Amino acid sequence: MALRIVSSLRAQAMSATHPCHCERALPRLERAARPPKDPDFDARVERLKAARNRVAAELGLDPGVLCGRGTLEAVARAHPKDGAGLAHVGELRRWQITALGDALLEALR
Repeated sequence: MALRIVSSLRAQAMSATHPCHCERALPRLERAARPPKDPDFDARVERLKAARNRVAAELGLDPGVLCGRGTLEAVARAHPKDGAGLAHVGELRRWQITALGDALLEALR
C-alpha cells in the first residue's frame, strides 16, 4: 500500500514544473539487503513446500491457506529435529503442527 502511495506521489511530482525538486522531497523506500543464497536452505524450503502441497491436497485445502511460504522458510531456518523443535517456530500455529508437523519433519530428514 505504501509503495502505491509513493508511486502515485512520484507520478504527481514528475508532472510538476520542477520535477527534480519535488522528487527529492518524496520519501525513499529503503530495501533490506538480500541474504546470500544458501543452496541447502533453498533445498529445505522446496522439500517443505512439496510436503505441504501433498498434505494440502489430502485435506482439500489451498497450500497457501495451510501454510504460507514465509512460515515454511521459518521452519527451514530453524531446521527442527522433532515436535518440540517445531513448537519453537513462532510462525507455526498449533493446528498447523497437528495437521502437517509429521510431514514437515520427514521432509527435513
